[in-house]
Amino acid sequence: MELCLKMMIKNKFTSIFTLLLMYSAFLLCRAQERTLPLNKTLNDSIKAGDYLKDLDNDYKPFVGTWIAEYDDKIILIKIIKVSKRPARNGFREKEIKYFEDTLMLQHKITDKNGKVIENYIHPIPNISKMVSYGFSKTRGIAHFHYDGVKCGVGSGRVDLKMADNKHLLWNYFPQETFTDRCPPETDITVNLPEKENLIFIKK
Repeated sequence: MELCLKMMIKNKFTSIFTLLLMYSAFLLCRAQERTLPLNKTLNDSIKAGDYLKDLDNDYKPFVGTWIAEYDDKIILIKIIKVSKRPARNGFREKEIKYFEDTLMLQHKITDKNGKVIENYIHPIPNISKMVSYGFSKTRGIAHFHYDGVKCGVGSGRVDLKMADNKHLLWNYFPQETFTDRCPPETDITVNLPEKENLIFIKK
């Protein structure tokens, strides 16, 4: 009986010691993670495990569903904020993995009769062709990268700026792309509006 009690006490203290070690390791990992302001941190100052957080809630006004009309088409965009999304900076051996708050932009384009031209609205926010990569505090602009259509045609930058609480301005800047890699007869039509300062209304 006495031997059993000694073993139970020993096991109890061993478990407590193990838990303390695990907790200490957790605190150490937390201490190594830096939380930095999203809109003020330069790329070359980011370290592995850092978290670029939207501390000033600059992204908050953009979140929601917005709609605009252009060239007899209707474009609906859905903007979702994803907190602490994994990100990367640099290449190969210099690559750094960190986290950042991100805006994901999904879109759907129809004609005025409701016929769908393209639809990238998805219930999973990480499935998106447009992802934010920064916010300009002085200009009040959220910058997005657009993947483009097939073969990367039309890829480029989309800038969004809040006009007021119910309206935002859209500007799309496609990069020059080469289509020689595309198979013949590939549909590489880009439907995103290129109209300057296209006004979206919040639904």
